[in-house]
Amino acid sequence: LATQIEQGRIRDQPLPLLMQQLAGPMLMHMLTRPALSGVAVIELPDVESVCTVLTANFLRAVAIN
Repeated sequence: LATQIEQGRIRDQPLPLLMQQLAGPMLMHMLTRPALSGVAVIELPDVESVCTVLTANFLRAVAIN
């Protein structure tokens, strides 16, 4: 992430904060996934799709346009 900041691709924020913004949503998803899988009305996407969506969200949040 530091290289991406230096190259002006993402916002200059403290690295721990950027890492939390990237990993936090995935961690929360993985922790709540077992509980949600028992609910019949909720169909969870596969983990690869979740990673793709959450990564795209992170990039939209921190990318410099």
